[in-house]
Amino acid sequence: MRIELLVFEGCPNLEQARVLLQAGMASLGIAGEVREIRVETPEAARQWNFPGSPTLRVNGEDVAPLPEGFEPALGCRTYVVQGRRQGLPDPAWVRQALRRAQDAEAHACCTPLAKPRTASACPACRTEGKPVKPVTLRALLQPHLRSEVKDEMYRFCASPDCALVYFSADGAQSFARVDLTVRVGVKERSGPRPLCYCFGHSAESVRDEWIVTGKSTVLESIKAEVKAGTCHCEVTNPGGGCCLGDITKEVKALSANPAVPSPTQDCCAPSKPACC
Repeated sequence: MRIELLVFEGCPNLEQARVLLQAGMASLGIAGEVREIRVETPEAARQWNFPGSPTLRVNGEDVAPLPEGFEPALGCRTYVVQGRRQGLPDPAWVRQALRRAQDAEAHACCTPLAKPRTASACPACRTEGKPVKPVTLRALLQPHLRSEVKDEMYRFCASPDCALVYFSADGAQSFARVDLTVRVGVKERSGPRPLCYCFGHSAESVRDEWIVTGKSTVLESIKAEVKAGTCHCEVTNPGGGCCLGDITKEVKALSANPAVPSPTQDCCAPSKPACC
């Protein structure tokens, strides 16, 4: 995510603009650097399409509507917020811009990540880790740990018996189950064991539906949600990706397990006496 603050030297609202950006980022669990761009000449103002100082942009988009018919030039910028003119944009506009950028990253959740050129093994159990983006860690780690996440690809350890969840490619950083704000379904031994974090499906809820109806409708339900663009797997699922594979595996295990009763079985029916 690219966050920029465009100002000229001596802008009276610079410090307040910094605080405004940092507060918006903190509220959404976004860590990273804010790039401050100094616009000091008319040429630079034209280069940056500068509407005045301070200007806040996220991924190149202004957090507030540009003044109609404006010409790039050096000067102070004012914003009309709830009918009043002031020197800073509405904090809600800043959060909305950051959230849009965050959502744009999250909607790439079902696009497979490129496999790294070299394998990276978990420093605790030596299981090969799955690539996961830093946006996932910043969304799911405990708040006091989010600032430690670097702008690089991490690895997710899917070993059920390992306490570690994330580790850096060089093994210098690692985060355990206790460092997350959510339960890691693949590592849980008691319910609920989450499978789909976007829509609240667990191994237990899939099993309950199977026992009652003899089938599972979860896959179709999730696929419909994915098609509608309502999933946010990268910021809800510790694995950083789509849950359909985990759901499919759970349904196959249920269908292959004769110990799981189906609605056609009467568990309370008396057994036939043995033949004499």
